[in-house]
Amino acid sequence: MTGQQRTDGGGRSDGGRPTVLVAGATGTQGGAVVDALASGAFGEFEVRGLTRDADGAGARRLRERGVAVVAGDMTDRAAMDAAVAGVDAVFGVTAGDPATERAQGRTLVAAAADAAVERYVFSSGGAAHTTPGIPHVDAKGDVETAVWAAFPDATVLRPFSFHSNFERQRAEIEAGRLAFPLPEGARHATVDPRDIGRTAAAALADPEAFAGVAVPLVAERLALAELADVFADVLGREVEPVRVPLASLDEGFAAFMRFLATVEADPEAFREAVPFEPYTLREYLVDAGWGSEGPAACRWTRGGSGQPERAVTPVSPTRALMRAGAERRAMACPHLDYRESDGERSFDTARAFCTVTDEFVQPVHADICNERYGLDPEADCEVFRADAGLDWDE
Repeated sequence: MTGQQRTDGGGRSDGGRPTVLVAGATGTQGGAVVDALASGAFGEFEVRGLTRDADGAGARRLRERGVAVVAGDMTDRAAMDAAVAGVDAVFGVTAGDPATERAQGRTLVAAAADAAVERYVFSSGGAAHTTPGIPHVDAKGDVETAVWAAFPDATVLRPFSFHSNFERQRAEIEAGRLAFPLPEGARHATVDPRDIGRTAAAALADPEAFAGVAVPLVAERLALAELADVFADVLGREVEPVRVPLASLDEGFAAFMRFLATVEADPEAFREAVPFEPYTLREYLVDAGWGSEGPAACRWTRGGSGQPERAVTPVSPTRALMRAGAERRAMACPHLDYRESDGERSFDTARAFCTVTDEFVQPVHADICNERYGLDPEADCEVFRADAGLDWDE
């Protein structure tokens, strides 16, 4: 969409609520930021979501939640000038090959700086500032440099591997085998994507506390055997840890895994930096339905216990859930979209979530439907919806 952008409104609020532009609003990280800002746990914000496709399923769901949607390519300066017009703060995140990440990051930063945006939060990568010679890590480090130059009081988030990355291996792990390329003696640094959203929201809510700060996002550092133990505990079955030799991997990926194994990552430093308790891997697995009975690991989760954001954050990487509703429920299920409004409940099939893979980071949804649960997204999802009812524990 070069040279063009589409907006549904937005801009500085007359009611005192800051307007935040969230890049990648239909993706994993941007989506988590939207959820955290919309939760009310960090104050009140006007949210403007930036996406490449204003007509996609993800954009439609944003509008249903009251998010103003702006469409534009992050490498297009004119589109980014329009996207940042009138906003108070920007959450930036980049994706793609290294050249694309650099172009995206620098273009959005330049547009925000020229528009005199007050706050900038950028999600980089774990230890990206060390520029280790790994192309996509170095690219994020270069964007960090641009962010600091334009916004000395910015906040940079440096997340490590996501808890949700294990969804790619879910079928194999649920069958009792965890094959993972972790070098001997190393520990895997991991964080929940929801905590990227919560950290960004905390930084936007309290600019002074996070001004000029880089936050390493790591909830846990676990050895291979410890990872297997977590899965075994949640699944209620033995899970065999299998160390995958780095020599068997593509050299680029092997170099990245070696880099992660040597990076200093301190979970306690993360806990001290944020006003909440980070989600552990075990909590993510439980919330995402690992180990639950029945197709699609369908469970209900409720907010509460002083953490209302749990009810409005994604608990499945397929994002096939609806936040909001009278009781603020979210469903951890990759097949169904649950909606509740004024006491009316309805289920929609997950066909769109299985086929519109460009809305998601991990294009595994058809595989989830077809292979893991024996469901055909073009046929059985309708039957599955009809049989769903409300029989799960609440």
